Amino acid sequence: MLTAEALRTLKAATVETFGQEIEAVYLFGDPVSGKPCCPHSPNWALTWMCQRVGLSKVRVHDLRHTYGSVMLASRVPLEVVSARLRHVNPTITLNIYRHLLECKHTDYLVGITEAAGIELEDEPEGDDEEGRSAA
Repeated sequence: MLTAEALRTLKAATVETFGQEIEAVYLFGDPVSGKPCCPHSPNWALTWMCQRVGLSKVRVHDLRHTYGSVMLASRVPLEVVSARLRHVNPTITLNIYRHLLECKHTDYLVGITEAAGIELEDEPEGDDEEGRSAA
């Protein structure tokens, strides 16, 4: 938690660095008033851009989930994904993206059977569970 003195120091450094009050340095700020824009403005802009190029509606938060999913699919370690998404701890990331990781478990199972030299046999077509012909 920042103290009042730390906030005053930060504000002074911002004015010194940017030559303006901290309110004018927002990522999505109004250049005229220097205040932050409406919280929905980034989503409205993204919706407009998607409509313009013929894509279905995408929210900024959807991009965040896509980023996390792509990182996990690329085998980026869970702890790194958690840090990049600014989750408090990897458990939050695991709870959100668990469904992606569960699909990977079957890949490892197949890899283990192959490494052990075990061949999984397919059931012959037309035979039931006890090996009797269905005809």
